[in-house]
Amino acid sequence: MSEGSKVCFHPPGETNQPNFAIINAMNRVSTESILRDLVAIRSVTGDFDSNNAGLTFIESYLKERGMHIHRQSNNGHGSLVATTRDIKQPKVMLVAHLDVVPAPEHLFIVTEKDGKLYGRGVWDMKHAIAAFMTATDLLADELAAYNFGIMIFTDDEGTDNQTEKLLKNGFSCEVAVLPDGSNDWQVESVAKGVWSGRVRIEGKSSHGSRPWEGDSASMRMVDFLYELKSDFTDHGPATNTLNIGFIQSGASAWNQLPNVAEATLDIRLLEETGYRAIKDRLDMLAHKHRAIIEEALWVPPIVHNHQHELVKPFAESIQEVTGVQAKEFVSFGASDARYFLARGIPCIVTSPPGGGRHSEEEWIDKRGLAQFPNVIKRYLEKVARVAS
Repeated sequence: MSEGSKVCFHPPGETNQPNFAIINAMNRVSTESILRDLVAIRSVTGDFDSNNAGLTFIESYLKERGMHIHRQSNNGHGSLVATTRDIKQPKVMLVAHLDVVPAPEHLFIVTEKDGKLYGRGVWDMKHAIAAFMTATDLLADELAAYNFGIMIFTDDEGTDNQTEKLLKNGFSCEVAVLPDGSNDWQVESVAKGVWSGRVRIEGKSSHGSRPWEGDSASMRMVDFLYELKSDFTDHGPATNTLNIGFIQSGASAWNQLPNVAEATLDIRLLEETGYRAIKDRLDMLAHKHRAIIEEALWVPPIVHNHQHELVKPFAESIQEVTGVQAKEFVSFGASDARYFLARGIPCIVTSPPGGGRHSEEEWIDKRGLAQFPNVIKRYLEKVARVAS
C-alpha cells in the first residue's frame, strides 16, 4: 500500500478528500485509496509477477481482518479465495478479476476529473476488488457472524478460464456477485452469447495480370464475408451482431494473386437457438466458397432470474444505499457468470456508473465507488449473516 493511503479518513470540514463513504472507525482505508494502490500494480494479463504481487496485497489486507486465505496457480496464473470461515463453499461469493489489458504507463496512476476517477482497470474491474476489501473492513468487528467469500482470479482477459478451474477444484457458493459488465447500477438480465472462429480460404497463385490462371483466395474471402454480412444488417443492443476482427491475405509481391486468406469472426447472439442457424449458415458459405471454418469459442447466452430469493435483495440494497432503482439490462459481452449459472448458481452482475472499458478514457464514478461497499455490506446483512 502506498504511503499516501495509510491514513485516509478525514473528519468533516477537511476538504482534501470528499467524505462519500460511511466510515466506521478512524484510520480505516477508503475504497478510493485501495483502488489507487490496485491500479498502481501493473497486473497486465500474462505478467505473472505483477498479478501475484497484487494477490499478495489483497491477501495481506483480508488476512489482517480475519479471513481465511486459499491461494492456487494454474499455468502460472494465480488466484485467491478468501472466506470468513475455513471452508471452500460459502453462501455468497464476491467475484472479480485482477488482470487488465495493456496500457501506457500514465494510466497506471489514477487521475480525477469532474467526479470521475480515470486509470487502467478502475472500471474493469479493480473497483470491485476495492469495494470487496472495504466491505470486509466495515464488517471486520463481527466478521465471524457472516458466511461469505471473495474470489479473485488473474486471467479474465486471457484464455485460461480460472473461474471454471476454481469451481472444478471444489470452490462454490449459493450465489455469486460479479460486478463485470453492467453500468449505472443496472442488474444484468440477459447476456448475449458469443461465437468466435477463423475462416481460411486456400487458392492458387498467379501473376496479377493473368488472374484467370490462378485462384485468388482474397477475392473468394471478400465474397464470403460480403454474403455473411448481409445476415447482420441492423446492428444494435437488441440484435445479433457480427464483427470481422481481422482480414489477412497477400503474397510476396503486389502483382501476385494470394493463395491463402484468413479472417476472424466475432458473432454475438441473443438466443441459444441462433447457434444452430449460424453454424448452418457458415457451413453453407464454407461449401460455396471452398472455405475452412475453425470454431474457437462458443459461449451460450445466459438468462438471470431476478426474482430468486438470493438475487432480489441485491437490487433492494442498491436502492436503499444509492436511491437508484436497479433496472434490468441486456449485456453485450460474455463474463464468468456463465460458469456459475452452468452449475445452477445464480449470479448477480452489476456495478456503479463507469465507462471506457479497455480505452485510455476508462473511468469510474467517484460517488458510486464510495457507495458500492455499503451496497455489498447491506446485501450481506440480508443474506449472509448467520443466525446466532
